This record gives sequence, C-alpha cells and structure tokens, in this order.
Amino acid sequence: MNFPLEPIIHDSAQPEVLRTMAMAALRRREVPHSLHYQNDRQAAHWLAVHRAYSPWLRDESCRAFYRAAFTELAGRFRDRDLGVLSLGCGSGEKDALLLGALRAVGARAGYRPHDVSPALV
Repeated sequence: MNFPLEPIIHDSAQPEVLRTMAMAALRRREVPHSLHYQNDRQAAHWLAVHRAYSPWLRDESCRAFYRAAFTELAGRFRDRDLGVLSLGCGSGEKDALLLGALRAVGARAGYRPHDVSPALV
C-alpha cells in the first residue's frame, strides 16, 4: 500500500485562510491553537514543550500503556496489508511505536500523517 510522500495540505491550512482566521480571532482576543505551530520555528518550540512536559516522555507507565495497547492491536493484523492514518501526528513518536509493533508481526503498513501544522508533518 503506497501513500504519497509529500504532505497534502488541506485548504483550511492555506496562507490566505489562516490569515483570515487569525485576524478574526485576534479581533475576539483569541489565538486559535492551530496557529501555535505553523512554521518550523513554532513547531520546534512546541516540540520542546512536548519533550519537557508530555506524560508520554516523562512517565514510563504511560509509554508502557501505549506499548501494550499497540502490541495487542498489532496482533490483530498479523501478516496483513493495511493503511495507518495518523490524525494529529505531532512528533510522530507514538506512530513510530505502532508501526514498529505492526512490523514485528509481519504487517505491512502504509503510513499517512495528518496534522494542522505542515511544519510538524
């Protein structure tokens, strides 16, 4: 199963749409979450916060939970072809763990990450 390697940018993430959304939000004295990591620099800052505070990285029991869940899930797809669609992929670390669990049981997975931030994808 093959997916395109280049990211697909949804119409809602086009610069003119983001600019219109940002202006409307700023008039309401708000900043939409999707604007927090639109460029490489913002994405790097978000990843730094993620590394500093995420339970996924700071709590071994959280990682163990994901490992166990992904191992059990992967067992249901032994030796099969499938597609993995990641919504809100962020750093992609959990996705990598899932893909590794699938590979370990012989599953062949195409992978497509999606996020509101092209810089993260």
